[in-house]
Amino acid sequence: MTTFLQASATNAPANAFTPSPATVTGDQIAALTAIYVAGVNAVIVRRRLQSAVSAYAAQLCSQYESWRFGEVVSLTALQARLPQFLPALDGKQDFIADILLVAEITACLFDTQRLGVRLELLNSTPCPRFHVDRIAARVLVTYHGSGTEWLHEADLDRSALGHRQPLPVNADACLDPSHINRADTGDLVLFKGEGWDGNEGRGWVHRSPHNTGRRLLLTLDLPPQP
Repeated sequence: MTTFLQASATNAPANAFTPSPATVTGDQIAALTAIYVAGVNAVIVRRRLQSAVSAYAAQLCSQYESWRFGEVVSLTALQARLPQFLPALDGKQDFIADILLVAEITACLFDTQRLGVRLELLNSTPCPRFHVDRIAARVLVTYHGSGTEWLHEADLDRSALGHRQPLPVNADACLDPSHINRADTGDLVLFKGEGWDGNEGRGWVHRSPHNTGRRLLLTLDLPPQP
């Protein structure tokens, strides 16, 4: 897989036409390779979580006020650290297995040995405005609660993008609220940020869901290059 992905990323002509950023969806993990296609800004793989995984996430959200795990680790270290940090609730092993699966897929896709891993119980809306992230690429999986909201390019005004600031009057990147899209619980969301080579000014536009209660969110980042 790694060889194919590297070829996909490097064989495009330097003067090739770059289409408008697009989000694609699929039902198979193989769809993630589309992230290397010019013009594809995000790939969403639809997944239905195992019942034990969903139950564990729900218990964690109901029994704890706050909880956070965050480290830059290898897959081997992650496999050792998660059992130490995660509370002992029914379904723990199935929950860990799903996180490790997503991490392994991400590491293989980008041919990396280490990932920035963050698993956080959210009681608020950390990113209420539509915005882009200044990273190369990121994976999101919502294990409990509503998934990330996002916009197609035709439905946004990039000049009004924000991040954590209060929303000024008449300043909204969303041109039509009825066109806001939302990933489902369990979906694997892979997207490009402003730090992806050649993607400056074209990062995937998204935000935290509004007024949806508690969430359990997994974030995987590529570590900074030395």
